[in-house]
Amino acid sequence: MLALLTGIAYQVGDEVRAENFAHQAADFGDGSALVTLAEARMETGDRNEAETLYRRAADLSHPDALLALGNIHREARERIAAERLYRQAIDAGLNGVGLTEARRALADICEQSGRQSEAEQWRRKAASGIQRFQLRSLSDIQQRSGGKDAAEKAFEKYAADGDGTALMILAEMREEAGDHIGAEQYAHRAAEAGVMDGFNYLAIKRANAGDLVSSERLARLATDGGSAWALWELARVGSDEPNWEKVIRYGLAADGCPADPWW
Repeated sequence: MLALLTGIAYQVGDEVRAENFAHQAADFGDGSALVTLAEARMETGDRNEAETLYRRAADLSHPDALLALGNIHREARERIAAERLYRQAIDAGLNGVGLTEARRALADICEQSGRQSEAEQWRRKAASGIQRFQLRSLSDIQQRSGGKDAAEKAFEKYAADGDGTALMILAEMREEAGDHIGAEQYAHRAAEAGVMDGFNYLAIKRANAGDLVSSERLARLATDGGSAWALWELARVGSDEPNWEKVIRYGLAADGCPADPWW
């Protein structure tokens, strides 16, 4: 909850409250808010402060912080430190797109170090099926908020003010509860507030549940709003099908259909 409050406070320009929330969470052993603040610092170009925040979150074994530090060391061509951090991130429970990213990075590092067999193992793991994407565990959010009903009530309060992050989480909560119509309604409201990941998260959840038609429809809605990662994930996993192979190779046309060959 404090991580979400940190993000909301930062989005509305209240940096003092954002930092207070982040450090309160860290005092309770939760590095999520520090990661949220670090990501905001990266977006504004304050890399030094972001790295400091990531390191504090990494000291709490936060997997996303360990991943971010791995990327920082990799950019600096410090392969040994980067590899250690990627492995720590995976051991700490990294999941979703972050897990795929870490596995691909480890594959590249192993290849550069002449460990071809290990590199191939990491590549196979990175390509193994659709990943499950979540902002963070809903059960964790609900537990920290005093239960499911209390969590929904808290997020409804922010959603009433048009907060896209709260609307996105409510979409996921409704999906988990089996209310697919309500979930999509919240995802549409989140999109109106500029947050497309409500569609993305629902798309991945529906794909994991075997509803590929609904999944593709939601992923295309997200893509229309400028966020294509769910659609690309669907394309990657279904790359043996002709249409998805075209999407990966040539992208999408303006009407959302696979583009014709252009090279």
